[in-house]
Amino acid sequence: MAEISFELVRWQPHELLELTEALTAAGIGHRLDGAELTVEQEDADRVDEIIDLVSHPGDLGDPGEAIGGDDDGDDEVGYELEGWTEDQLAQLRQALSDRGIGHSWDDDGTLVVAAGDEHTVDALVAEVEGTMEEALAELVGPTKAVIGDLRVLETPEFIDPATIVLAGHPPVEVRELLQALLYRSDDATPAAVAGQARQLLALLPSPAMPGDDHEELVYELIEWSPELRQELALVLEGEGIPYEWDGDDLAVPAAHEEAVDALIDQMEQADPLAAAPEAADDEANYEIVSDLFVAADRLSNDPKDLALCGDLVAAAERLTADPPGFGIDPDVWHGIFTHAAALVEAIEAEEPDKVVGERAGKLRNALRGFV
Repeated sequence: MAEISFELVRWQPHELLELTEALTAAGIGHRLDGAELTVEQEDADRVDEIIDLVSHPGDLGDPGEAIGGDDDGDDEVGYELEGWTEDQLAQLRQALSDRGIGHSWDDDGTLVVAAGDEHTVDALVAEVEGTMEEALAELVGPTKAVIGDLRVLETPEFIDPATIVLAGHPPVEVRELLQALLYRSDDATPAAVAGQARQLLALLPSPAMPGDDHEELVYELIEWSPELRQELALVLEGEGIPYEWDGDDLAVPAAHEEAVDALIDQMEQADPLAAAPEAADDEANYEIVSDLFVAADRLSNDPKDLALCGDLVAAAERLTADPPGFGIDPDVWHGIFTHAAALVEAIEAEEPDKVVGERAGKLRNALRGFV
């Protein structure tokens, strides 16, 4: 179907956010790439109207009303700005005025705005407070979750903090990656989307290490390839282990020494599972991956079932450290292989059901894009 593009080069971030929200409310499919908005040709007239409504709110009224959205004008949001200085309050008033956002102040100093302006005001408050760093930090957890399960991209867990960051003034690289994840992930492969999420995570504030009273442990991984270090980071994130990189050195809390030692040994050996028979054709290899996915999925839902544990171990025994073909990237496969090894180890060591279930879920999510 034919498409048409609109160049919005002079639009501010908050205006682009309001426009995309209005298009979504109107049920109009769209793609925003920087300042270029692309829609289907048949929606061009409606999009022209919405662009006029968003760019001239004072003249044309509320975009949500004009496109048939629910009338939520009575819904309001309050901001208690305790501890703010007069300079900060004046700066916020000016920012609200510059953007044409209607607001009022209660007797106790609470700022009141329409619920439809909440995301924009959230960003303004964060900007005035100087807390964009905190807004970026709120994205760390959801971005890690996306790496393990791409479906998180479609949930408020990721969308809400991502929208707040985009409405502010994040670094260009962060903005581009967020826009790609929010608006163009449907057109990319699962591996590419996960790679973008990992790039975004590297630009976000580092996960907080435990308090000063906890010792750190440093691993010198100078002989590791960048790809292998990236896979280790992915596995650490999946296990919920805080870490920091200093060049080629990895720092983790000493309390996690045993778990990190085991993960590093598995990745260096890259041979924790029994070797499979000689590779057959792609169809046979796909069956191996599919069987492992099914076994991991069932086990994640019932980790107490010994029969399902046995099925998983049997399915994992058919794997090799080499990718099975049919388009699986070697680095991605290495991460899948490591997850499988960790799960088999947990089963054979009779780890708690919770550990087995969590590792089975991680393996299932890692395989989801290939079955």
